[in-house]
Amino acid sequence: MAVTWDTEARTPQEALSARVHTSFMDLLDACQEAMAIGVDIPIGLSESEPRQCDIAARKVLGPRRSSVFPAPDPRVVFE
Repeated sequence: MAVTWDTEARTPQEALSARVHTSFMDLLDACQEAMAIGVDIPIGLSESEPRQCDIAARKVLGPRRSSVFPAPDPRVVFE
C-alpha cells in the first residue's frame, strides 16, 4: 500500500490531500502527469542502534535535522 500527497495545490490556501494506492504501479498510473515522484522509505532497518545514514543526514541538514525521522525497528514492521 502506498500513500501519496496530492501536491497540485496552486495557492497556499489550498490544502494538500492524501490518497491511498494499493500498489506502487497504481500510484504511477494515478500520477502520469507528474513531473517528478519522490519516494520516502527507509532502506535497511536496524534492530539495535540508529542507522549511520540517518545520523549523517541529520548532521548535514543542521537546523532541518528533525525532518529525518528514525527508521522503525524491523521486528515491529514485519510482525
